[in-house]
Amino acid sequence: MPRRDCLNHPILGDIQVVTGPDNVLVEVSYGDRPSPQDNGPLSGVRLRLNDADEVDPPPAGAQIAQYLEGTRRHFSCELELRGTDFQVAVWRAIARIPYGETATYADIARAVGRPRATRAVGAACGRNPLTLVIPCHRVVGANRALTGYGGGLPRKQWLLRHETAASAAA
Repeated sequence: MPRRDCLNHPILGDIQVVTGPDNVLVEVSYGDRPSPQDNGPLSGVRLRLNDADEVDPPPAGAQIAQYLEGTRRHFSCELELRGTDFQVAVWRAIARIPYGETATYADIARAVGRPRATRAVGAACGRNPLTLVIPCHRVVGANRALTGYGGGLPRKQWLLRHETAASAAA
């Protein structure tokens, strides 16, 4: 049975954290947005995000709280990515964008071997079931403008400023 936790952030609002068996993270979403889990025919692919320096990481919900406090830059947990093969490839590529940096939709399209699929990359971002952990907020338009985000542009703007400020403070 999945475990559902809710974090409340003064700017981002309610954040739903859902873990499945073995504490595998299956969903992180904003409470005022529909769940992105209805992704059609899906494959469930496990992905391990691992901070090599962390031996015994805290639960995913605690890691997300630390990220929001500015004390965590990397997640160390197991994820279940439920999506089409293309969506999973996009989410894996996005997971590699370093903290405090951005990539364009075209960068991600090239990274997954589909250089003309920038709109499809945008659609995959919109279906991301693990907001914050798979950092779609780090994906920007070709001219580096903030475009589209399933959580809304004010959240995207806050997240990018938050990462920039935390990087500068380190």
